[in-house]
Amino acid sequence: MPAREAGGLGAGAVAGARCEVVELGGMASASRGALFADGWDDGVMAVSEALVGIAEREWSRPRWPVGRGG
Repeated sequence: MPAREAGGLGAGAVAGARCEVVELGGMASASRGALFADGWDDGVMAVSEALVGIAEREWSRPRWPVGRGG
């Protein structure tokens, strides 16, 4: 698989995962109170940002052609 195709698959996977995580925002149980809900939403944002950071780090790593080095 060409590197650009693999990168596209990776980008799609991260984008999909991030969308699923972001959808969890605002879904904390109301019975737990406002402080819990705020912490929940902060956690959702932290995970979303971490996914973007992981993706950027991985995409910036040097890639070796199949069968050569690495």
